[in-house]
This record gives sequence, C-alpha cells and structure tokens, in this order.
Amino acid sequence: MHEDLAQVTHPNPVLASPNPAAILHSESDPVRGYHVCTAYLPLETPRTSPALTPKRLVEAARYEFREWSSSIKRQAAFTAINTSDLVDQLGALNVLVAASPLLAGGPDSCLYTDVLVKHWRNASDREFIDKILGGNLPTMALLLGLSPPGPFSSRVLDTHHSRMHWGSDDD
Repeated sequence: MHEDLAQVTHPNPVLASPNPAAILHSESDPVRGYHVCTAYLPLETPRTSPALTPKRLVEAARYEFREWSSSIKRQAAFTAINTSDLVDQLGALNVLVAASPLLAGGPDSCLYTDVLVKHWRNASDREFIDKILGGNLPTMALLLGLSPPGPFSSRVLDTHHSRMHWGSDDD
C-alpha cells in the first residue's frame, strides 16, 4: 500500500481498495466508453500504424469527447433521475456529484438512489447517511446544492430499504 493511502479516511471506492490485490472493475475504465479505433488506425497520413500506447488510447478518447461535447447544443436536464444502487459500487459522493447537475431544478426535481449494502449495521439512519456522504447531511446537501431527504424537507427517506430521494435547490 502506498504510504499516502494510510492517511486517507474516505477513499474513493471506484479507485481504491483496502485489498492490495484488488483489480478495478472493468466498468470503471474511463476509456471504455469511447471508440478508440483512431488510436489503432490514425486518420492522418501517412497511414502507418504507430506503436499503440496508453497515451494514444487516452488521446483518442479525449478527441472523441471534445467532438461529442462541441456537438451538443444545450445541456440535457431531467426532473427525475433514478441512480438505482450505484451508491454501493461507486460511492454516494461520486453518484451525487455526477447526477445532480443533470437535474432540471425546481421543486419537482428529484434524484432517487438506493443503498443495498449497509456497512455500518449498528449506526442510526442519520449516522449511516453521514458516513456514506463523508460528512454532516445538511452540510453535504448544501455543498451539493441538493435538498436533503427526511425530516429536513418534504422528500422521503425510507430507512427500511435505505432509499433516498434528493431534491434540487435550484428554484
């Protein structure tokens, strides 16, 4: 284990594991979602095949991302997003940070997430939520621009199923 990792109290579950022999899940590969054929067969001349390196794969993915991003005329916005149980695999902060900007905003916007694995069995519901968020619920909700579930709003916290319904603060 790297000596800096010993100081980490809340590692990113996508990129870190306490098990040094752990292998990252194939779905966490950031290049996997792109068509990186240009790394194998460059489009410029001459049409020789240069050595395939991780750098060329990343460059091909970045090129596709830039082209795709410039083709979008306006950002998509949704009034409801259901992340299912992605929190279990990716971590609450990763899911909330990635999904919350896609909310349309307003009182009818809602982000649903499920937690199937309760790591802290003896923790109260509030303690459990604070632990998966890595901080105090109202503070983390404020930082994320979301209305917290449960007694702080009209949103629902179903503790039996560990389902959280977050609302957008963009009114």
